[in-house]
Amino acid sequence: MADNPKISQVKLLPDNQLYDIADSEARQDIQDVSDELDAHKADTVKHITAVERTFWNNKVTCYIDPQDDENLVFDFEGGGGNPLTSITATFVQGDNIIYESDTLDDLKPYLTVVGTHQDTTTETITTYTLSGTLTAGTSVITAAYEGLTDTFNVTVTADPVIEYLYNWDLTDSLTDKVQGAPITIEGDGAHFVSGTGIVIDGYIYTIKIVPDESIFEIGKIYEFDIASTNYAVVGNHGRFITTNNDDGFVFQKDRQQWEVYSYDNGEWLSYNTTSNNANIFNNTTLKIIPVSYGEMNVYADDVLVYNGGNMLSINKDKNYLRIGSSYGAFYNAVITGIRIYNNPNPTSTYLCDFDFTKSINDQIISSKQATLFNSSFVEGTGVVCGTNSSYIDIPRYIFHGQTIEIDIPSMSKQYDSTSHGRFIMISSEEGFIYRYATGQWEVYAGRMWRSYTQTSSDPNIFNNTTMKIVLNTADDMKIYANNTLVYAGESFIKYSYQQPFTIGQSSKSAYNFVISGVRIYRTNN
Repeated sequence: MADNPKISQVKLLPDNQLYDIADSEARQDIQDVSDELDAHKADTVKHITAVERTFWNNKVTCYIDPQDDENLVFDFEGGGGNPLTSITATFVQGDNIIYESDTLDDLKPYLTVVGTHQDTTTETITTYTLSGTLTAGTSVITAAYEGLTDTFNVTVTADPVIEYLYNWDLTDSLTDKVQGAPITIEGDGAHFVSGTGIVIDGYIYTIKIVPDESIFEIGKIYEFDIASTNYAVVGNHGRFITTNNDDGFVFQKDRQQWEVYSYDNGEWLSYNTTSNNANIFNNTTLKIIPVSYGEMNVYADDVLVYNGGNMLSINKDKNYLRIGSSYGAFYNAVITGIRIYNNPNPTSTYLCDFDFTKSINDQIISSKQATLFNSSFVEGTGVVCGTNSSYIDIPRYIFHGQTIEIDIPSMSKQYDSTSHGRFIMISSEEGFIYRYATGQWEVYAGRMWRSYTQTSSDPNIFNNTTMKIVLNTADDMKIYANNTLVYAGESFIKYSYQQPFTIGQSSKSAYNFVISGVRIYRTNN
């Protein structure tokens, strides 16, 4: 302390009076204090009292920020200088469904926990713990961190009760226990063994599930209990789950991995996740979830094996479900059970989704592309048609049981009074047409004008609307402009089953119009 000039000059008395340090007593007092301070500095143990510890642990140094001379910076010294005083848990559930069987960790993506310090500064806490029980209704959950807690509410949905549409116990029989639907064993490649299941030891379509001809659909979950598998290659791919002769979930022999082949697209579909283990489903439950018409997930028990293109035969109405293989590859396998039930939380049900403000490609399967004739794509606007014989071909077959939505920002009929205004066409002649002879919307199909119970005489009724075509049956088609019913009568695909369709017209009568979007989905999904 001898190097401190201030201590060598003055001493502060209890009465706040200063006096000359030449006084010997004063000098001794100062020396004693200096010695104590030097001794304290030399003491590496630093024995202090509880009162002193509290004081020093809460000491604050305040200085001017060198980067901003108008800002004061508080530097809290010691471990307890600026303790957390509270935490706040904010839970934003939105439309996300939380089930009773979900774990508390499943809440974390929607939860933010913020801690507040003594000086009111905050920090995000990530190492909190959660406690509580998820029960149907509103559950109160507690977040905790370093002795501090906060609670938040969660809306909890009861776990869905699985009601099987079909349930085959193949160790017992080939008959579904719900509806009595049969399983057919085709060829000599498989046989039923009571108490064991269906034993596959050959190939050529071994098991066929035939409760109906369109069993493989969006909105359902498919489970196959597989006691054992043993993949054998005899010169071709190992088709294992198929929806017809070619479409299916296949072990691709060249790339040695699980992929989906679509006959309608004539290609192997793209994927995000797959496996190169040919026997990954050995002694597991294989679960297939068609997420949308463009996406499918496949699991071995609860492990995701495949995420990618869907094996659903998009352009066919008959989607048989087979287990086994064909041609030059097969699986030795034992199947003990098959179950089909509705997906409790289905997602997209679109067969196709064209956003013509972005591109002319289908957003569900990008390889599908609309074809433009005498029309043009304008990014941000849509497809613009403006002359006769100007139209858009949509590369999707349509069927009864589907709904078509067409977004039409603008539409203006420019027509010859002796020619029809063709707008939705199934062939060069058949479709939904503004008929010049009657001055109203009608359907021409099977070389005849079809009957109807309601129609409109406004040629531009679909201007700036979404045109919705609901294909119920051959005798029941309804067409709306937004939510206003325009037409009710016979269907324009009554005699043209499994046809693509065209938006536009031909001959002498034309519409100037813009199409910004087209979507197709199954009406009952």
